[in-house]
Amino acid sequence: MHLPICRLWNMEPCSYWTNDSEVAGSCRGSMWPCSGHWGSLAESTGWCRIPTGSVRICGHLWWIPTDESFPTCGITDHEVKSIRGGNESVQKMHLVKKYTGTAMDRLLLDLMVQGVFEGANTPDFRDAVVLHRITEVPLPDSNWVRVNCPSEFRYLRYRGPKGSNSCIAEAMFFDADGKLIRGACIGTPSAENGNTWDCTKVYDGSKHTYFAAQDADTSWAGLQLAIPVRVSRICYIPRNDDNFVKPGDLYELLVWDRGQWYTMGRQVPDTYGLDYEGVPAGHLYWLRDLTEGVEERIFTYEQGKQVWW
Repeated sequence: MHLPICRLWNMEPCSYWTNDSEVAGSCRGSMWPCSGHWGSLAESTGWCRIPTGSVRICGHLWWIPTDESFPTCGITDHEVKSIRGGNESVQKMHLVKKYTGTAMDRLLLDLMVQGVFEGANTPDFRDAVVLHRITEVPLPDSNWVRVNCPSEFRYLRYRGPKGSNSCIAEAMFFDADGKLIRGACIGTPSAENGNTWDCTKVYDGSKHTYFAAQDADTSWAGLQLAIPVRVSRICYIPRNDDNFVKPGDLYELLVWDRGQWYTMGRQVPDTYGLDYEGVPAGHLYWLRDLTEGVEERIFTYEQGKQVWW
């Protein structure tokens, strides 16, 4: 059989094989790399052969037919997922990213494990008290923790584990009344001569800037307070790829159905997240940032979360 294809998703060129004789055949299409740009899969001939057999699939592959009688089909090394569309049920969707899933994403999270938030009353932190230790891989967005220490401190900091350069996007300390604690930024030198990655980036209120220290093993970024304060909570955000939904950018949500992309409208959020209502359930989705950036990735929406392909 001939399966008409309009888009293929994969992270790198490879041979596409399948054991399914109904899918195997001559396929026409394009490859969608991680940059979000479209490129021809078989530009010169217009057709490429997908033989029957079993070799390998690199990353994730999506077949999106131009003929609506065929299902949209997603394939990974361990899973085949078909979406036929035409589902009349609708759902609410809360979207937080337009792209995810790189090895760097995971590495940046792993580098925070065993990092600590400390309080002290001497500027060299020789009397440091651990307020919280990161013992598990953190979320890529906001991580909230309660602090049970009754002591007051004039100096606060984040100190990363050895080999991490103390990479972190944001750290926020809150007092007993729940108010954000502010102070003068202090810390070890950044990994570059200017102020692009310096310790002020940890306390600038932006998820999209970050601190990266020159010293990989003994670095830290902190605050010097005017008076000692008791810390009740900490919120921290790992260094990230800047693919979070962010305030002020223009976004558009697209839904694949009946052989084409349909728009669910455009939004400019005033917070870190987007909410759409009345979205057809059980489809393939594509969130675009029309303001900036090129990294975008298709996803399904399952149990209230974006599932990336």
